[in-house]
Amino acid sequence: MRTVLDKENKISQQVSCSQDWAPLAKGSRVGEYRIVEEISHNGQSITYQAQDCVIGDTVRIQEFFPFRMARRCEDGCTVEPLPNCQTQFKYFRASFMDLYQTLAGEKENPCLIPIIQIFEQNATVYVVSEYLGLQTLEEHLQQQGGKESWCRAKRYLMPLYNALSHLHKRGITHQGLSPQNIFLDQNLNPYLSGFSLSEIRTAQGELDSELFSGYSAPEQYHLESWQGSWTDVYSIAAVTYRVLTGKVPPDAGNMLDASGMKKQEPLTPAIELDADIPENVSEALETAMQPDRTRRYESVDGLLEKLLETVSSNTAVFRVEDTSNHNTVHLPQAEEDKASRVKAGSVYLLITMAATLLVLVVGVPKMYRYFNSTWEALSRDYSLEGEEDQNDTPQEEQTQQEEVSHKVENFVGKKASDVLNNTKYEQWYYFETVEEYNDNFAAGTICDQSLSSSTAISRKTTITLHVSKGPENEPLPELSGKTLEEAIQILSGMGKQWMVVQGNNTSVEPGQIFRTDPPAGTQLSKNSSDTILLYVAVEQPETTQPEEEPEEEEDEGVEVLSQKSSDRKVIKKKSTE
Repeated sequence: MRTVLDKENKISQQVSCSQDWAPLAKGSRVGEYRIVEEISHNGQSITYQAQDCVIGDTVRIQEFFPFRMARRCEDGCTVEPLPNCQTQFKYFRASFMDLYQTLAGEKENPCLIPIIQIFEQNATVYVVSEYLGLQTLEEHLQQQGGKESWCRAKRYLMPLYNALSHLHKRGITHQGLSPQNIFLDQNLNPYLSGFSLSEIRTAQGELDSELFSGYSAPEQYHLESWQGSWTDVYSIAAVTYRVLTGKVPPDAGNMLDASGMKKQEPLTPAIELDADIPENVSEALETAMQPDRTRRYESVDGLLEKLLETVSSNTAVFRVEDTSNHNTVHLPQAEEDKASRVKAGSVYLLITMAATLLVLVVGVPKMYRYFNSTWEALSRDYSLEGEEDQNDTPQEEQTQQEEVSHKVENFVGKKASDVLNNTKYEQWYYFETVEEYNDNFAAGTICDQSLSSSTAISRKTTITLHVSKGPENEPLPELSGKTLEEAIQILSGMGKQWMVVQGNNTSVEPGQIFRTDPPAGTQLSKNSSDTILLYVAVEQPETTQPEEEPEEEEDEGVEVLSQKSSDRKVIKKKSTE
């Protein structure tokens, strides 16, 4: 549930929402993407579902559009700031780009939806990320009957705690954690979404605020309050409270008055709503959701430590003591019965000892041989079983380990096509490729990777494969003796330009190449468009006719016959005889 400021608080320069709040039209193009439909919007941006027009993938695009200080131009694409809002618009646009560029660099964080591209267009910023088709945590809880046990919830909550802790250490806070901004895939792997500028998560800020009742911390409802990692501590604890109890926590906006003083104690301890919730978990959530931030945990690590605190055993061992004393009365019959039992026991003891002795004399040799052979067999079986236990993890346990962790393979030296087309890698990797020249690997071979081999990952992770284009330089092949058509075909394949020079030469047939400039074997860069001079032998005339002098001195001895559309000049070298 979102809390949005009243429309009357919007700046006077803004015209009606129907005019200013205008998402991109369906079918319009942004970069290489085609807009399919609008998914959502808030006071900071509009989110779309779009299609990559190059490879056909479905993607998610966020367009920076703070409608309290900007509007859509008449062309239906450009975003422009409202009057007197130019400076603020530029500041927030730069902050928006900086936030998502930082998130894009967090490729090792398994709880972040991979960002594909960030670019500027239409005077604003666009963030393109993968469209994973996930369900919200709230939707998952509804399918589970409204809540979930601590034992099951830990599977997706623990990665969230660790992901938040890592982001906080990088100076990134979310400030919008709620079951609507946390997503789960089919394997219950969690993803964080809804990152925004701090101004949109503060009531009465410059941007239209987006707060989540029951999950936003008290300090987010007051401009003068300071926000930080403790704000996310409150929100993730509130999310955990909702997961375990099935109840949405009270709205934190009602916890503090304008001066920041505590008004009431509205939160019911989780253990009172569900007795199966561990006591230490209930206490941790109660501390993390204190209205006064100074009484909360400063970091997610502090919350996590309390959540995982081992509860000491309260099992007591009772011993029955002899309580008889000098006042205890012993009946005579009991004494007689006791003496009778002692006498009968002695007789039975003698009989038992005799039988035991007989068994030992007769059966010990047989028993020794039996147990000896049996022990050897058992020892061999136990040894083999131990080796199997060490080498082979039970199928169920192995499956759980594979779900939790996977070590990155070494792709260097493998053909890129074999790796990219292998379906077994789809579970763990998003592959990106970068082509580069490399003298040590053949073209099409992977020469480097962004994540080193044996790196542990816990979910599908983006990895960049550097694919060799072969050596950067290549030698000019021997073209002498080849026809002009053959030489042109070879140079076209190399991406080189050429010029034809006709001359007399008796070492080759007319129409064949007798020399190149530069000569064969010269190393040429594949990135450069070198021009190769091809000297072609012409048929010598039977009689030599004097030729007219050229009109211009600089063309003496050479005549340009024609110039091709491809900027290749055909030159005839004149005879000087």
